[in-house]
Amino acid sequence: MTGQPLHVESDLTFSVDGPSGLSTGTVRASGSRVTVRISHPVSMMEAVLGADGGGARTPAAVGDFLAGVGLTVDVIGPRGLVVTMGDGVESAIGALVSGTRRVRPGSLRAAGPLAVARIRRPQQVRGQVAIGAVALVALVAADLARRRLARRTSA
Repeated sequence: MTGQPLHVESDLTFSVDGPSGLSTGTVRASGSRVTVRISHPVSMMEAVLGADGGGARTPAAVGDFLAGVGLTVDVIGPRGLVVTMGDGVESAIGALVSGTRRVRPGSLRAAGPLAVARIRRPQQVRGQVAIGAVALVALVAADLARRRLARRTSA
């Protein structure tokens, strides 16, 4: 990163009317941490990334850009943390799913609707998303198995 990192002070309410409907939300920021709360994550994703998911506004491009300017963004939907992107984020799962370690998916419950929406996209995107979804499910299952084993061995 060149120059000083960005620092943001924000208290903003917004609405976006995307292909999947209206999404409303708030942006709260202090310093280098930004929290975005949204009512409809799929509509917001389509509005930010484009309905076809192509172009330069991919999750990887957004995560890498945010990291480059020193910002970390938490996106929270009705079901919890959807994704964390940007500075300080290191995620192997994010690299598999989005193409960069600067994007870390939130809980499966919260991020699941985004995965389903991406699978429904045009054919050229489906293969990459399907591989990412399978890898994500496998990693979550392995983590659950590891936690159960740790509880059994400590008891």
